[in-house]
Parts: sequence; structure tokens; C-alpha cells
Amino acid sequence: KYPNFKALMQEYHDGILLFELSDQKVWKKATSDTLGLDAYYEAYKMENMWPERVEAQIYKSIDESIAKKVYEMVSKGISNDSIRAIVNNDSQLNLVIEEGLFTKEDDELLSKVEWKRGLSEMVLFNNQYSFINITDILLPSPKSLNDAKGYYISNYQEQLEKEWIHSLRLKYPVIINKEVLYSIATE
Repeated sequence: KYPNFKALMQEYHDGILLFELSDQKVWKKATSDTLGLDAYYEAYKMENMWPERVEAQIYKSIDESIAKKVYEMVSKGISNDSIRAIVNNDSQLNLVIEEGLFTKEDDELLSKVEWKRGLSEMVLFNNQYSFINITDILLPSPKSLNDAKGYYISNYQEQLEKEWIHSLRLKYPVIINKEVLYSIATE
């Protein structure tokens, strides 16, 4: 009785079926197929690399005398917790210490100093007296599966989808009736 409504219902039906099939064949499979994901990671891990990084502590203070005092403490091997307790006893703003793995893009200061193990020279940067203690320099390396799991799952889903579509095309070849196609184009 209502052909437009029938067409809309058929479209919803087909869309839900397609969604369910895509969910089973691509999306859920990429997250639950750990062996397949591991194999995909091993095949493509060189495409997603960490740049050169440093394991370091970055020290920043707005007061030059505090920065010099901290520099001496670090060179003597005093722990960061002890330094914080001594220097920041009256204000938490006296000294900021950032610790971790850094690339040159993580902090502008890292591009201002030479990357070598040990303490850098103190520099005045952004109105702060700063220096870096580099404990290790890490060469470029592939990101682990855990570090970039979203990236690899997304790419694995794309590969699964391409394989699924390819298998469908082999099983159900697409045949284009050119006479009908050209007759529609001329109307």
C-alpha cells in the first residue's frame, strides 16, 4: 500500500544486516583475534616507530639561585624526592621536575640542549632557569603492540575488510549490464 515506506523498511533491514556482518567479520574479529593481531603487528611493526627519545629529568625554576642549588644537588646524586622536599618546602612553584621518556617535540627545551648522558648546561628559557639530566638515549624503535594498540587494531580491521570484500567479489562476481547503464545515463 505504501511503496516508499516498504523501500525504507527494506533499506533499514539491509543496513542492519550489513552492520551485523561487518561487526562479526571485521570489528569484533580484529579485537578478539589476538593471534591474527599479533601476526599483523609482526608484519607491520616497522611502520609505526618511536623517534629518538631520552630518559631524563627536566628541572625548571624561575629563581636562578634555586636552580643553581638544585643543579649542585643533582650533580651530587641526591634523589628528586629529597630535592623537592628541600626546595619546595615554602612554595611548590620554586621547582618543577618532569621525569620520563621524551622526544624533542615533547618540550622545546629538549631541542635547545645537546643530547648526551649526564647533566646539561643551565639555560634561561621561557623566563625559567632550566637544565636536563639525561640518563639514557633511546634510538628509534618500533612501538610495542600495547603502546599503539588502537593504531594496529584499526589497520587490522581495514585489512580484514579488504580481505572480506575480495572474497565476496570472488564468490559473487559483479556483472554490469552496460546497455541498461547507458540507457539510464541518457534519460
